[in-house]
Amino acid sequence: MGRITGRLALTAVLVATMLLTGCITSDNDVDRIEPGDLVTEDESTDLGTAEKVEVYLRQGSGTMEVSSGAAKLMEATFRYNVDQWKPGITYKERGTVWNLSVIQPNTDLRVATGAINEWDVTFGNDVPIDMVVIMGAGDVEMDVGDLDLVDLDVNLGSGDLDLDIGAYDGDNLTVSINCGAGATKIKVPGNMGVRIVPLLGVGSVKATGFTPVGNEYHNGVYDLDQPHIIIHANLGVGDLTITEA
Repeated sequence: MGRITGRLALTAVLVATMLLTGCITSDNDVDRIEPGDLVTEDESTDLGTAEKVEVYLRQGSGTMEVSSGAAKLMEATFRYNVDQWKPGITYKERGTVWNLSVIQPNTDLRVATGAINEWDVTFGNDVPIDMVVIMGAGDVEMDVGDLDLVDLDVNLGSGDLDLDIGAYDGDNLTVSINCGAGATKIKVPGNMGVRIVPLLGVGSVKATGFTPVGNEYHNGVYDLDQPHIIIHANLGVGDLTITEA
């Protein structure tokens, strides 16, 4: 993909995300919902008989923290002061691969200043997880290296991403990151092969300890024939920083 084509694709993703989160509205839409009392809810989900779980997290705006160490499949705390943003949780059986979805509804609402929408989601380490994270506008912090990750896909319209997979020691892992605008920081294992494939519109790459190889960056132990991590990072506007644990 050429630089111009890539930037157009990123722009399309960002605009689509803004539409999803209600950032683009008509001039006639002047009514705004006033935030109410702060609600704090704790939720949990048991693993059941799943041998693999596909996790789908979608939040329109706010902050999201994702980590490992839960006693169950998922343990989460949600804090919000817009009732219409109460997350919907579904866990569906699909043979041996189950699907867990946590979705913020009503992402098209126009909300007055003072809205709070904070997710703190923790997962257990007992099952392979294929994870997709979508955030419209806000900051995402993920410390998920201890999880048995199969694939990780993070999509952020605008905001900062802090991704820590420094403790990962599993099989080959592919990480895909798409961010419209904001800084992206990624911590990777220092004792496992890592290959970074960046596509940046406006921004720079800082990868201490990595060697530029064409348009890519490889760490010192990268070997395609050994367990490794490949990170595709598509950023519209923002810097990419890679560090080793």
